[in-house]
Amino acid sequence: MNLAARNLGLSGTAARLRFENIRHGYGSRDIVRDVSLTAYPGRVLCLLGPSGSGKSTLLRIAAGLEVPRGGGC
Repeated sequence: MNLAARNLGLSGTAARLRFENIRHGYGSRDIVRDVSLTAYPGRVLCLLGPSGSGKSTLLRIAAGLEVPRGGGC
């Protein structure tokens, strides 16, 4: 698939993803604490960490499947 040619929405540009001081967890345990990052259109971003460190949780927050306990998107 030619990523440059795909439909990117009404504005014709890809969106930037930004997290500022994100905090989230399950039950009383915080999994993600004070995470900030910016992912720019056209760039590759890699989340690395051990099992249980919050990688999938950050992706779920980005997709709107989880609501962070604190911080902003």
